[in-house]
Amino acid sequence: MLDSRPWPSRLPTHPPLLLLSLVVLAVSACDDPSPPQMADSAKREQSAAPARWQEVTDKTPTALFLARVAESRDDISLSEPLVSQYETLLTDARAYYVETPRMLANRLIQGSDRLAELNAAMPIPQLLHAIESAAGQTRRSFTSDLHHYLNLRVAGVGHDEAIRQLAREARDEGF
Repeated sequence: MLDSRPWPSRLPTHPPLLLLSLVVLAVSACDDPSPPQMADSAKREQSAAPARWQEVTDKTPTALFLARVAESRDDISLSEPLVSQYETLLTDARAYYVETPRMLANRLIQGSDRLAELNAAMPIPQLLHAIESAAGQTRRSFTSDLHHYLNLRVAGVGHDEAIRQLAREARDEGF
């Protein structure tokens, strides 16, 4: 049954209920952002930072994207010689690996970030050349090689030994 009394007379008169009602009213009036507002602000903050992963829909040439991330410079233009160097790096890697240039770039960025977390930072070109040196003669998965290399490094194996193990395994597989 609906209460037909005017709303002020429907307020609780029992002191604990009145106090609880006031607390609920005060909390609901706070300026704290709601979860969707917080998510929107987090998205804005993320979009302000340069992407560290090249999406399929990103029309930026992959070599330019990789050069910007690898060199930590957003001001690199497509006409700079540095971009040509990264283009050559990705093109040469295709002789060894089955991944597309975009996936190679993304994996290199991930690997470089992981090495930095391990306090073993290495420039992206150096990382790629080292893993290529262990690849063998048949095209294979860069993702698998990089993953294996990073697992060895996490386990405490040094860079040179990790590369030797990758090369030995590639030889043993007949690649």
